[in-house]
Amino acid sequence: MRTMESLEALTVELRDSKGGEMLRRLRALGGTAGGGDEASRQLYTFLLHQASVPYLEMLEIWIYHGNLNDQYGEFMIEQAEDVHKQDVGQDFNTRYWSGRYLLRPEHVIANLAGRQDKILTTGKYLNVVRQGVRATGGLSPGRPHPR
Repeated sequence: MRTMESLEALTVELRDSKGGEMLRRLRALGGTAGGGDEASRQLYTFLLHQASVPYLEMLEIWIYHGNLNDQYGEFMIEQAEDVHKQDVGQDFNTRYWSGRYLLRPEHVIANLAGRQDKILTTGKYLNVVRQGVRATGGLSPGRPHPR
């Protein structure tokens, strides 16, 4: 019966949240679950681990590839839809790269707090490199790679 009460409290608390915000709330609830009930704590821990998988996959794709795959707006970084290369004119580097990707502070999970700017910059740099490779036609197989 205690588990059902914990699930009810959980659904009430998380009702209007998603993504990183939901993960933060769920983590906080896990520390106070059921007034110390071990079964409730285990349930919250299980749910937190399972709910974290898509978020951490998005984080990995961003850090290692500079790509966003966030169709539901749950990740800590968003792509500004109104920023386009052709619209920035002479101020390309500043406006395009600084405004194209933005942080969503409400979706930064506790484990990443304080590191969100580095995470944002990492993905941006990967985008710059990828755009540069595309613009130059890619790396030539006959061209030696610098070591």
